[in-house]
Amino acid sequence: MNVKSLDGSLCLIANYCEVHVVDIWMMKEYGVKESWTKLVSFSQSKPFDFVLPLAFSKNGDQVLLNIDDNEIVWYDLRSKRVEKAMFQCLFKAQVSVGSLVPLNDNDAMINRKVMARKRRREMVRKNRKKNTKRALASSFILFVSSASGYGTMRKPGNRNRVAAIAHIMQELYLEFYGVKDLLRFRCVSKPWCSLIDDPDFIKLQLSHSLKTSTHLSLVLRDCYLFSVAFDSPKAAQKLDNPFLDEGVGTEIWGSCNGLLALYNGGEEMALWNPSTRKSQMLSFTEMEFPRYSCLTQFIVYGLGHDPISDDYKLVQMVQLYDEEDNDSFVSEVKVYSLRTNSWRRIKDFPFYLKYRRAYGVLANNALHWVVSKRPESDTRSFVVAFDLGTEEYRVVELPDCSDQGFHMNVRSMGGSLCLISNYWKVHVVDIWVMKEYGVKESWIKLVSVDQSKFTSPFEFVLPLAFSQNGDRVLWNIDDNKFVWYDLRSKRVKKVRVEGVPSSFESEMLVESLVPLNGNGAMINRKDQGKEKQKKKNTKSPYPTFWQKHIYWIKVHGSHYSKAPTLSNLAKLSHPAQHPQAAAAAIG
Repeated sequence: MNVKSLDGSLCLIANYCEVHVVDIWMMKEYGVKESWTKLVSFSQSKPFDFVLPLAFSKNGDQVLLNIDDNEIVWYDLRSKRVEKAMFQCLFKAQVSVGSLVPLNDNDAMINRKVMARKRRREMVRKNRKKNTKRALASSFILFVSSASGYGTMRKPGNRNRVAAIAHIMQELYLEFYGVKDLLRFRCVSKPWCSLIDDPDFIKLQLSHSLKTSTHLSLVLRDCYLFSVAFDSPKAAQKLDNPFLDEGVGTEIWGSCNGLLALYNGGEEMALWNPSTRKSQMLSFTEMEFPRYSCLTQFIVYGLGHDPISDDYKLVQMVQLYDEEDNDSFVSEVKVYSLRTNSWRRIKDFPFYLKYRRAYGVLANNALHWVVSKRPESDTRSFVVAFDLGTEEYRVVELPDCSDQGFHMNVRSMGGSLCLISNYWKVHVVDIWVMKEYGVKESWIKLVSVDQSKFTSPFEFVLPLAFSQNGDRVLWNIDDNKFVWYDLRSKRVKKVRVEGVPSSFESEMLVESLVPLNGNGAMINRKDQGKEKQKKKNTKSPYPTFWQKHIYWIKVHGSHYSKAPTLSNLAKLSHPAQHPQAAAAAIG
């Protein structure tokens, strides 16, 4: 008989010498006789003096045994087989666990200093390794680029070699560098410029950034535009957008693949890539709505990408309704194509837009709005999508939740459509995510937040993006602060960003190389400086309110014979306040 400790439990080894059998018992619950269980019972295939259990394997299905202090074997508890683990020699075996237990105060202090030195050395080693990788990548790119040569790329015999080199360079570019670095690399040589400007590489860079959730930023808007790095949101940086010299506020109409649709409050619209600092002015389009006795209108926009034609489209949707008949409305929809640099009208939107300043939410190559069937008689809210490829409207099936007593909104997060249900009566916010687009059963409730658990109440919350590991969600609360919401602990942590305006609208943006000069319609701000200054100094014949709105009802065709006159418009402060005067101004 012998005793041993095995994983903290007491073991009894019974060696029956006469019958050459060894039993190993284990006390599962210390001090309880009934907890003894026979762990091993095996007969000796060859004689030995003793056997000692040492430890279990990680998965617990094997036991390490010391036989006669000269052989270590694994005993499989399931198959009852023995497998040698070490060579044979004379030794004493003991199982030990590593720890940081100090022997005295001096030893503890020494151990802490040693560990601190090790951590510093490890950090230096990692940084040196990272910098070395970047340096090797740059050196290798420079070497293969110079070795291939711009002229040799055109030789048929070198095509395969050059293609392989280009593929390696692409991988290195995507792994180590952002868009700003890539733009600098364009100046190194013609092969580099050719590779970075290649449409396939531009798509590859964009796909890599979206897939890995890297090179993301937050764009904030009050009167100006600001940028905040998503991976380290510490400070806001003012953006030099194309309308910065106009002295008026800039609105964001949508975001898609690194492009922003901007509007300056007048008659100028533009698509802008903040990463490449390229912008393209959009031609203005006039509306073609019918005569109304009293016009009340609002305009919404949406920017997206059509994967079928590989074209970027800006959708402009205008709705008008007669205030004398509050339940009737008309709409007009036009689509701008970046490829053709032109507008064209499509079929009208048959639903009533619930929110007048909500641009289309992009998800799965479709723009989404919250709508109802009628302004007053049927106000039940639901979501309608506009497919950018087919240019058709469709209703999106929502999760099974009542629309009574809550404010509905939609957002896009990680490419998925999100539904925000703000139950204002009970102060609860539910956030749903559609995992598989178009499948009603794929809606899952991501978050359900009780406002009573917050230190201060809020009116609304907008989810912006997941963290890189997916365990947190960044929220915009009331357009004045950001918080991280932990999906596991259900806790909220405020994000402090320096230089952020007191009130703002926020939009996610990914860095990209998407070009805007494919149709030769690039606008050079310096060349257009004189023209802008001329427009700025020209006194408008219309009052201030109509400078921003009257161009939507410019006359043409057989409906209207003349433009609104100053004498008629001067009487108006707002058309909704004087319906007869508005009709007279138009007629």
